[in-house]
Parts: sequence; C-alpha cells; structure tokens
Amino acid sequence: MISKEKFLAISSVGVQYVGLFALFKLLSTHLESMIFAKYLLFNAAVNLILGLPFTGVQQAITRFGSGGDAVRAHNVMTIAVVQSAIAASLIALILFSISIMPSAQELEVRYQSSFAFAFALTEALKLYVLAYENALMRRKAYLILTVSEYSAKFLLVSVLLAFNLASFFNLVFSLAVSNVIVFFIFTRGSKFNWDSLRLWSLLRSPLSLQILHFAVPVACWSIFGWLRDMSGRYVVDALLTKVDVAGFAVLTTLTTLIPGLINALVGNYYIPIVYAEHNAGKCNVEKNMNRITLRLLLLGAFIVTLAIFASDLFVVIASSEKYRFVAIYLPYTLTAYFVFMVAMVASTELYAKGKANSLLLPNVISGLVGIGSLYFFISSRGFTGGVIGFFVTYVSYAISVLLLLVYYRSGHRAADSMDAK
Repeated sequence: MISKEKFLAISSVGVQYVGLFALFKLLSTHLESMIFAKYLLFNAAVNLILGLPFTGVQQAITRFGSGGDAVRAHNVMTIAVVQSAIAASLIALILFSISIMPSAQELEVRYQSSFAFAFALTEALKLYVLAYENALMRRKAYLILTVSEYSAKFLLVSVLLAFNLASFFNLVFSLAVSNVIVFFIFTRGSKFNWDSLRLWSLLRSPLSLQILHFAVPVACWSIFGWLRDMSGRYVVDALLTKVDVAGFAVLTTLTTLIPGLINALVGNYYIPIVYAEHNAGKCNVEKNMNRITLRLLLLGAFIVTLAIFASDLFVVIASSEKYRFVAIYLPYTLTAYFVFMVAMVASTELYAKGKANSLLLPNVISGLVGIGSLYFFISSRGFTGGVIGFFVTYVSYAISVLLLLVYYRSGHRAADSMDAK
C-alpha cells in the first residue's frame, strides 16, 4: 500500500509534469515557430537570471529547512527572501547600467533582459514557496499550489490562443500572473508572518551566514550550468535558423521531460528524507544514495530502450508533427541526460557532507565543454552537431561528479581507517 505522504508527493509531481506537458504541447502546436523560438530564447535568459542568486537560495531553503521545526523553516524562508531582495536590487542596478550603454541597447531589446528580470522575480517567489512547503514535507499544501499554478497557466494561455491574443508579451505576462497567484494562495493559506522587527537580527544570525555560504557557490557555478543547459539555443540562433532554434529546444525539452519527472519525484519525496536522516544521524547518506542511484540507472536503461522504438510517436504526441524531424536524435540525447540526472541526484551526498563547493568543478567543466563543443560541432555539422555537443556536454558533467564522489568517499574511508588504528 502506498502511504498518504508518498501518494501526495507522487500526485504533486504528476500534476507538475502533466501541466508542463500540456502547456508545452499547447505552445508548440499553436504558436508559429518564430514566436515559439523567441519565447524559448527568452526562457533561456530567465534561467540565467534565476541561476545567479535565486536557484541557490531555493536549494538552501530545502537544505536548511528540512528535518527541523516550523520556526526554523520560517526563519530560513524569511532570510532567503531578504537576501534575495538585496541580490535583486544589485542585479537591477547592473541591468540599468548596461541598458544605458549604446553598444548594449541592441542586445537588451533583442533578448528583453529587463522583462526577463521582472519575470524571473515572480518565478523565484514561486520556487521559494514550493521549496518551503517541500522542506516542511507539507505534501497537501504543495499539491494545492502545484495544481493552482498549472491550472492558471493553462487556462490563461488557452484564452489568449482562443482569442488570437497570444503575442509574446501577453504570453509571458500570463505566466507571470500564474506565479503571483501561487504566492498569493501561499500567503493566504499558510498565514506566513513576515515579522519586520526580526529581519535585521535574522539577517545577522549564524543561520543567515550558513544560507549565504551555501547559496553563493551555487550562484557562481550556475553561470556554467546555464552554459551547459541553455547556451545551445543561442548558438543555434547564431549559426542556424529560428526554425532550428525551435527544433533544438523541442528536442532538449522532450529529452528532459521524463528524467525531469523522475528527478522531481526523487527531489520532492526522497531528498528531504535523506537530508533529515543525515541531519539527525539516523542513516549513512552513502547507503541511501547508493540505493537510489542504482534504481535510477536501471529505470533509465529501460526508458532509453523504449525510446529507441517509440521516439517518433513520443515527439508527435508531446509536441507537434512539424517537429517530428528531431525524433531520430531522441535516444541519444535521452541517454546523455539520464546519466546527467543520476549524477545530479548522487551529488546530494556532497551537499549533505558540506562539500557543495566541490560541485563548482563539474559545472565549470560541463559549461565550458558545452559551449565549446556545441559551437564546434554545430559549425561543422549543423543540427546534428548540436546533438553531438549536447551528448558530450552532459556526459562530461556525469563523469566529473563520479570522480568527485570516488575522491571524497576514498578520503572518508581513509580517515575512518586512521581513526580505527
């Protein structure tokens, strides 16, 4: 029998990915390739901004809010929002300074950096809210927020498409409104108390320093993570056509759909438990991660085998007939991304051991390898070269993480052996 907690966690992930699938299908089918490509490039810009301070802080909420009481989680959330507000102010100042430079104005207009920054703020708030509920393992509240988010997104986008109002601006604005709705439901339902009198003391607390030390390295290496995950869209845009941009983004998005679903399920249900057991000293984190990663590798091998025979059907069902030409590449990109996803899950062990800084190396390697290999192979082999670059990029990350795990585990065992003597 499935426990209520596990059922709610599975339901949340199911709703999230059904929502992602439905929204992606809606946009890829009904938007013209030019508008769809513009939206996908905009989305890449948003991810760059999110990665600078916000994604690291989101992970810190899960890391330091899990396994404790509600007061500690409340303090973590408050500190996270205040630190993010300070970072957002600095980013806004930098963007303004860049925007008034004549040489940068064309790039600002082309990639809508100010608009992307405003949208990223709504995304960050939504991510923080979900991370907070996940850290407290409030599965029902998490499910309600997820249902609200994707219901609002699908409804608003459907209305725009039905009335022929799906311009780029209207599309992004509707998605931002959906994020704000999630935050509003959270504030009403959780009765979260923003105690302004305690903000300064919390910001100066040891917990604030812990969050900062955790989030800053993540923010620094996120630039290289963005080079790995999103820069390919810009390389394709520079060397090929907008139709190729849309096709490449469809391929990479469909590649991440199933592994991302599995990763979200593991992250929502198992990772908070792993952190909680490690924080309480109940279970060896290595044993937990060995068990989880072995199961993920077996599952990945099965799904890749299935994709070899059904990739055409999957691409048509998940996107549109006009992107069927990317189906032949799906088993290769799926193999690389599954290996990458397993490595990401395995890296939880390094977070738990306080070795998060070491993960800068895999991100730097895969980021530099990514942008370099994508440019080289796309220049020489066109769209097929983009697939080769994608494969090389994600496998390089997995190999780097594996070497780190071996290094720290061997060092840990050597230290235990010395203590025994």
